[in-house]
Amino acid sequence: MGFRYKKSLNLGGGVRLNAGKNGIGISAGTKGLRISHGADGKTRVTASIPGTGISYQETVGSKKQNRKVIIFINLQLVCFMSLQALFEIKSKMAKELHCPCY
Repeated sequence: MGFRYKKSLNLGGGVRLNAGKNGIGISAGTKGLRISHGADGKTRVTASIPGTGISYQETVGSKKQNRKVIIFINLQLVCFMSLQALFEIKSKMAKELHCPCY
């Protein structure tokens, strides 16, 4: 039996950065359905019934298809970070203008 290590950082918007002993991966989705690209280079889709511990996991696609998934996940991450940056700018502007809405 070997030791396992896993740490997950929630980036918001259903996106998680996952770190384990073999490297870093990324996943996107919600409770019940998630798509992940692991440190091993494999892409997996996981469907589960939340709260039961029951899940089904399938490794999908070829390396070429996996690249498309990685691009899609990266685009989601870039969009999320852009929205977060815009929100921070908007908050700073509102504070500078003494707007009571923030």
